[in-house]
Amino acid sequence: MILAALGVRSGRTGEVRVDALSDAVTQIEGQSSLAANLGIKATTLLKRMRTLMYPEEETPETLEGLVAAFGDDEDPLGDYSRTQSTSGAEAAIAMAMASGIKGNFEAAFSGPPKDSRGREVDLASFGEEASRLAAILSGTMEKMLQEAIAAHEAAKAKGTASSSAPPR
Repeated sequence: MILAALGVRSGRTGEVRVDALSDAVTQIEGQSSLAANLGIKATTLLKRMRTLMYPEEETPETLEGLVAAFGDDEDPLGDYSRTQSTSGAEAAIAMAMASGIKGNFEAAFSGPPKDSRGREVDLASFGEEASRLAAILSGTMEKMLQEAIAAHEAAKAKGTASSSAPPR
């Protein structure tokens, strides 16, 4: 039964053909090699992700260690996503303040916006413009980061950098 499932044929006497067993072993070896290669690729990908997401923390070397480091949470990226969202909001507010934009930011961000009659404003109508401005902000922040990294690398090359870590 098992041999038939593997596609192994037997002769009239019920003896298993030797070449069929060899074929089955070759198939198993091929599948084992494929699984090992996928494990290596998964380990490499998770190490890269972990290092980018948590550059200050040590990154495990093994697949088992990486899976454990990401945790058993239902949403292993939840904390990271919240941290990124907070960082983005901080950057947007800092850029607005540094550009001289004034306003009651605390009131603006303490609850859903309301119109003059006290009704909640539908944010969907601002989506397109907000996306356009977010892309501009993101590009500006990326450019500023690249300039800071270049300045840090130049200072490091001259021996005047305060640490070996580039700015974040």
